[in-house]
Parts: sequence; C-alpha cells; structure tokens
Amino acid sequence: MKFDGSITSDSPFCDIIRQDRLPTTIERKMIRDYITEKKASLSELNARVPRRNRATGRKLSRQLRAELDHTRRVIRFHLAIISPWRWLPVEMMSEIFAFTLSPRENDEHDEWNDDRASTLLLCKICRRWRQIAVSTPALWSVLNLDLRGIEKRPPEWALEWLQRSQSYPAYLQLFWDNTTRMDVLSCAISAFCAHAHHAASLWLDGLPIDDIELVTDIYPRPIFPASTPRAPLLSMLYADLPAGSNWEWVYLACRAAPLLSDLTVTHFAKDFCPVPNLTRLHFVEPVSMGNVLYILEATPGLEDLCVDIDGPSVPRGPIIRMESLARLEVTSNDLLGLFFEHVEMPRLEDVCIYQLTVWPRSEVASFLTRSSCNLKVLDFHNAEVSQDDVIEFLKHKACVSLKALTVADCIPPADYLLQYLTPDRKTTQKFEQWPNPRLEAIELSNILTHDGCLSEMVASRLPPHFDDRLPLPEGVDHLRSIQFSFVDGVNSPDAHVADWQSLQQLEKLHPTLELIWPEQDPISLAIIPA
Repeated sequence: MKFDGSITSDSPFCDIIRQDRLPTTIERKMIRDYITEKKASLSELNARVPRRNRATGRKLSRQLRAELDHTRRVIRFHLAIISPWRWLPVEMMSEIFAFTLSPRENDEHDEWNDDRASTLLLCKICRRWRQIAVSTPALWSVLNLDLRGIEKRPPEWALEWLQRSQSYPAYLQLFWDNTTRMDVLSCAISAFCAHAHHAASLWLDGLPIDDIELVTDIYPRPIFPASTPRAPLLSMLYADLPAGSNWEWVYLACRAAPLLSDLTVTHFAKDFCPVPNLTRLHFVEPVSMGNVLYILEATPGLEDLCVDIDGPSVPRGPIIRMESLARLEVTSNDLLGLFFEHVEMPRLEDVCIYQLTVWPRSEVASFLTRSSCNLKVLDFHNAEVSQDDVIEFLKHKACVSLKALTVADCIPPADYLLQYLTPDRKTTQKFEQWPNPRLEAIELSNILTHDGCLSEMVASRLPPHFDDRLPLPEGVDHLRSIQFSFVDGVNSPDAHVADWQSLQQLEKLHPTLELIWPEQDPISLAIIPA
C-alpha cells in the first residue's frame, strides 16, 4: 500500500505501516483514541473557518486550509488501518478476490479473458492481500497466451502462474502462427503440458491464419513431452495444429480424459477413440465418409457434430441410428445424399448445410421421414440450393415446429420463397394451414426479389396493429427477428423503395421486432416518401 510520506512520519504507528501488518487488539484501541483526538482537532480547526461574507470579503487563509487538509487525510489514513476489510477471514477475502475478476469468455470464436491485470493488481495492494491472492488458486486458473509476433519472448513466468493455480480446474489457451519463434512456443507448450493433470479446458490453436501457403517446413510445430499425460478433469480440448505435427500426445490426452465431452481437432484419426462421454465433435479439415460413419458408430452419445464430408463414398449398408444427435453442421460438395442414406437422427433439431453443389432432394426427404425428427433451426449457407428446394424442405412435417430459418449466399431468386412464407390471413385461419407456424426468426442474405415482396412477408407474420389484418391463428408465433440483404448493387432504398418504406414503418409499429438492416447501407435515413 502506498502512503503519504508526511502522514507516515507523523504517525505514532509508523512501525505498523512499515511492516505492512495488521494492528493488534491493543494497537487498534490506541489508533481509535488517536483518531478521536484528531477529530477533536479537526473540530477546532473548523471553528476557526470564517463565515462567508461578501461585504467583508474574508477568505480562508492558506495555512488554515493546509492544516484542515492534512488533518482530514490523517483521519482517513488511520481509519483505513483499522478498516473491517483488513480483518475479514482469508477464506472470505479469497472469494471476494475471485468475484472481482472479469468472466472468461466461453464463445468458441473468442479469446478467453484471463484478467491478468486485475490479478496482478491485487498483489500490489499490501502484503496481506498479496499473500491471500497468491494462495487463491482461482485467480490463477485462466491463462491465455498469444504468441503471435516475432517480438514475443518465452513466457517463462507462465509456469509460476500455473503453479499458483495448484490443483484448481485450469483453462489454458494458446495461439501461435508463422511469426512465433520456436523457443517461445516450446516454453508455453512445456508449461501447459505440465499442468494438463488439472486442466478443464485446453485450447491449442497453431493455425489462426487464412493463407495456408504460409504453413511451410519452417512453420513452428509444437513439441510435446514423451510422457503419457493425465487429464482427469479435461472436458474440452481444441487442437488445430499445422500439418506435420506430432499428434501422439493429443491422442493420449483424449484417451486419458474420462470427462472429455467437447473435442475440436484438425483432422480425424482412430487414435482419438474411444472417448466414451463425447457429446460435441468438430473437425477443422475434411473427413472421409467412411471415417464419419466410423465416428458415429464409436460415439453413440454424440449430440453435436460439425464435419466436412469428403470422398470416397461408401456403399449403402446398415443404417446407423444416432439417438442423441441434436445438431448437425455439415459441409459436402456432392456426398450429402449418400451420407443421409446411412443415418437416422430422431432427436435432430438444428441443421446447418454449407457449400453444397448438388441438392439431393429425394434423399433429404427420405432421411427426414425416416428420422421422424422435429427441427427447430434450419440454415443454408453458400449452398447450391434453389428456392423450390428450400420450399420443399420447409413443407416437410419435420419443419412444423421450425423456429429459425437462414438462407444465405444461395441461389439468389427468392420471390417464390417469400410468397410461400407469406400467408393469406383471409384463407389461412388454422394452425395446420399456416406455413411453418412456429417460425420466429428469418435471415435472407443476398437474395434477388421484386420490390415489396420482402416487406409483405414480414407484415403478414406480425400481429395486427391498427390495420384490417385478421389476428394470427391460435398457436401461431409471430415474427420476432428479420435480417436481410439483397444481391450486390441493389442494397439501397432507391432500389427497393416499397420494401424500405414499409420495413421502416413496421420497425416503428412493432417494438418487439428486431430488424437487422444490411451493413453496407445507412439505416438512419428518413422514410422515403411514397
């Protein structure tokens, strides 16, 4: 704790201050008596302060002002010495310290926040606070090392940091790229592997780059210890390593982690298995269809799968029934239909389809019927899927309870899709007649449509508001979120006058509607006159 030198020298309790310790019970009583004396002195000084009088113009003298200020600071200083904060039990102080840290982000795309500055600040307040902070494992349990940059030095302090976390569940995150020196990477890998035995989450990202050509023979690759890791607390592992890396330590860590439920890896290898409690599995690189089917058979409890299915194809065989799979994020140029012929997913709720070149209409319909699933989320991204194919999908009984629909960067024409999503309230008065009656969120990106179609669809799915529209049928959910953009060159009010005007009006009339405008267009424009 930093003190005013003049106050410290004047205080009869300078030994307590210099030793940075707690006062004893007797000393506390003496300090209280001292504070009482100083408060009496302050009262005497206040009595000498002249009353304000504009006529006489009397002002406070410089000496009296200095005495008042000094006495007040002396009182505040000695009150701090006997403050109740300095007498709280160590256990309570530890909990308070841990509570003051900023939370660690848990989004898969975000870097974690180890709040290193706050932890170190607690160590600088006073000797007692430093002792408590150093002995509080929760303060040292999160560590994010970003080693990108040629100027970075070996983080030798990381080992001491993690030693202070003791056996508390640790969250370790490491980033490096082609600019990272090998000695810097080795120092960090050594510290992380030394504390794998109490790591709850381990994130190793050596490919945070877009230019894959930078991954050459001199690209820094991690060197893991030869010993077999222990990972009894590990529940999440992210490993995106450059090609040519030795994966043996990672394989062993997976098999040594009975609690591992969330796994993201660059590529597939059978050495990962078995992982009995795995529920979330994401692959960064493409995986052959045969290996995808092997994964499904080896992890029956899987709930979330993200995979890019690659060739070769696999002849049709016994259908694999995934009882637990609820989310499927799949990328495949032309093998999606063959994949769907091999599987059933009765609990499937969330489907994301990326980069598809051939839409297997019959195989998809057969898969949905066979699975008897009940979808809540349907996403198409950068897929060669027409509006007719999307409509056919939406008409399937598996989409009756659909809550969110995204069609982004697909085949642009969307008039028919918008017409399908626009119910006629005069003729559609029953729940079962309504197109996707539970739909609450719609995202349509880079679509091509006639002016007015989009706003008419949005208006048709909103509750009536001072107009002649009939109320929504019982059980039908109204639209809560709409995000849109038109194909390049027409994202402006001038190109879609009717849509812009109507959507701005709807945004004002329906406060519960979240309307996300195209990013490249100004939305603070005045309403365009009809």
